Amino acid sequence: MLHQVAANPFQREFKPLLFVDRITDIADIEDTIKYCQLRLSSRTSTPTVLGAFSILAQRAFLWTDNIDYINEAILIVRDRLNMSGIELLSSPAVQVLLTLLCVRSQRYLNEEDLDETMQLFPTVIKRQIP
Repeated sequence: MLHQVAANPFQREFKPLLFVDRITDIADIEDTIKYCQLRLSSRTSTPTVLGAFSILAQRAFLWTDNIDYINEAILIVRDRLNMSGIELLSSPAVQVLLTLLCVRSQRYLNEEDLDETMQLFPTVIKRQIP
């Protein structure tokens, strides 16, 4: 099982996420997505969890063609960005949100997704330019 309890907090956080790019079974992908969702609901979550979550949601969408994976991921990332105490400009969540919006807009050409993407781009640029 991917989610065995590890010996220390670092291992508990990262061990299940070390090989997300190698997970090929949809049931394992869904289990790991649930694990990431649980971690993202806490304030102690890390960018690693967010990145793994995004990768897994995209993979699940590509393998099943079920847009619900992307829709749910977008909602969770938006919620993460709206949590108090998270600095928007320094948050990797902005880049994750951009990626997810682009995936969804490529398939459905949603004008609202494109508008949100255009609003987020300056945030990413400001973050990358010191």
